[in-house]
This record gives sequence, structure tokens and C-alpha cells, in this order.
Amino acid sequence: MGGRESGSEHDEACSNWKCPDDAYEKSGIAMDICVTLPKKFGLKKWMAEGDAPGTPDTGTLYYWSVASRPKKLEVGDRVYVVYDGRLIGYSILVSIGVRVRGEDPIGRSQYLLWRRGGAVACTIPQHIFGFQGYRYRFWNRSEEKALLWDGYKFTRKGSSATHLYSLGSGAL
Repeated sequence: MGGRESGSEHDEACSNWKCPDDAYEKSGIAMDICVTLPKKFGLKKWMAEGDAPGTPDTGTLYYWSVASRPKKLEVGDRVYVVYDGRLIGYSILVSIGVRVRGEDPIGRSQYLLWRRGGAVACTIPQHIFGFQGYRYRFWNRSEEKALLWDGYKFTRKGSSATHLYSLGSGAL
């Protein structure tokens, strides 16, 4: 699924990356993708890996592995994460790597989608069914609503409503 690495050759390649400006988004070139965080792996374990939304960037790089390279995905695009039927946020892609057959414990080639800190917690109103691999973003970015992550739960920003997710109770 994913992992992390610090002090690697990816650090140099990713250290000069700058966030895309409004012109990039308006040009329509962004081909963001979504990946699913399996419920079996768990939100708590995934968030504990480090650099959760709203926390300072530690400089550690994290990756999400997929079996095939998303052909339209480029450095600077967003990699969104879906958990338990909901979008929970995204990170900016800083590098795309490959782990060739033999280096992988499963024995297959994988593409590594690298990110660093600076994840953004957000959601959309639609339910998203879980899936394997990746899908291209199907909604407009303008539909995204900010979420706050307090280390234990997600809440809608500016909302007095109950939390969307709690590490102890799942989706509400």
C-alpha cells in the first residue's frame, strides 16, 4: 500500500517542488487521482505514520504504491485518499518512481507515488465506493469542503455538526 522514506535520493528531487498556481488548475491540465485506504489497514494506523493534515512537514517522504502508472498523472497533481466511503483529503505528488520485480516482497513491479508533508483534509458530499488501484478525480475541485483533523477526528470546517470520523468509531 504505502510507506515512507527519509534521506533518500527522492529528497533532492522533491525539495525544489513548488505548489501549482491558479493558472495550472484553471488550464484543466491537472489529472488528479484517488486511492482507497483499506478499512483493514485503518485510519488510526495510517494517520500515525506521520505528516497528517495540519501538522508541520517533517521532511519525510511517503509513497502510495499502485500496480500501473497513471498515464495522465504528473508531478504537482493531487493524490486524493478515500476511506470508508468518503474523501478524507489529498497530498501533492512530488515524484513518481518504480520498484521493479524482485525488489518487491510480492514479486511484481509497482509504481510509487511520492508525497511529503502538507496534506490537506477535505471531503465532498458524494459517497465514494472503495476500489483497488486508482481512479481519476470525477468531481470539480470547487465541490471540496475543508475538514479539520485534530489528531483524533475529522470535522467539517466551520460546522457545529458532529465529527465525520473518529479513530474509535469509524464513519458517523
